[in-house]
Amino acid sequence: MIKKNIFHGIKYFFIGIAIALLFVTPSFAKFATFQNNIGIPNSNITKSKNFQIAQQNKVLTDVEVESVASQTTVVIAPGLEKGDIENPNNLPFSGSGVIVAKIGKTYYVATNLHVVYGKGGIYGVYTPSDGEVHKVDDEKTNHNIFRFGEQEGEKVTGFDLAIVKFDSNKNYPLVTIDNKPTAPGNKVFVSGWPNPENLTGKMQRRFELGQVLNIQAPPQLDGGYSLFYDCKTQGGMSGGPVFNNQAQVVGIHGRGDEVQRLGILVNYLISQSKQAQQKREIPQTFAFNFTPPSLNLIRSGLPGKRPKSADVINNYFKTFSLENFQRSSTRDCPTGVLLGRDEGCEK
Repeated sequence: MIKKNIFHGIKYFFIGIAIALLFVTPSFAKFATFQNNIGIPNSNITKSKNFQIAQQNKVLTDVEVESVASQTTVVIAPGLEKGDIENPNNLPFSGSGVIVAKIGKTYYVATNLHVVYGKGGIYGVYTPSDGEVHKVDDEKTNHNIFRFGEQEGEKVTGFDLAIVKFDSNKNYPLVTIDNKPTAPGNKVFVSGWPNPENLTGKMQRRFELGQVLNIQAPPQLDGGYSLFYDCKTQGGMSGGPVFNNQAQVVGIHGRGDEVQRLGILVNYLISQSKQAQQKREIPQTFAFNFTPPSLNLIRSGLPGKRPKSADVINNYFKTFSLENFQRSSTRDCPTGVLLGRDEGCEK
């Protein structure tokens, strides 16, 4: 009898536990889910969002801004013929630009119209991170350069802006665009490649600090210039980016005198590109990059880490010789020509 009572007691004990679990488990599951939702995973999401906001609003040092500029500021120049190289005093003008977008293996570079105003030629785009020159054929096709204005003598009707595209299988960083308005007194930097210093053909990239002097609205009729600043610039820096203190592009540099320099607000580059998309002149998938520069991008371009090709071109004449462009295309090399390296090309 005692054994029977013990057996029934044990049985009812386990039945009671089972019934209790039926009511407790859902509540416990809900609590666990709630805990997970507000615990570590959600905390990470919050931290991630806060980190992104912090990145968007983070003021970078001058060195960090230049790090981004050194990897995204390119040289654009026409292919040089033998006569140009033998008589360097009459060299065609070179200019600067900045990599703003990518679709597949096609990169898009923003620059000035007057840098590429000569239609029907061959241009080269020098990427600083590896010293390659990418051929841009404006002779056999009119789809490699998009011009947003018309040059008439020294004046430009419309905007002194253009987008140049080139193909490459390599990964090049894109610059960040800031479409928020800047204001007088704000800190800005101009990055660009001045014309060769002397007959040796040496070029050195410049990165100049200044501040916004004035914003003109509406922009000038001649070229659409509206951004005025006091950064020191030289010939050859036209088409280069104007950065804010977050390494975001706020304008495209184009003109200068002894007192002030002029650029075109990046907002007009955006609006002109949208109009070109509506006309089917630029692919519908074309889009600017608004993501803040990554820490990896900033670190990889710091002094001592970036390659020498990001700061100096030793021989402009050799780098942009038309013969060099043609040699690359006839040997089935990639679009980019890396001077001194012919491995992998069919002879």
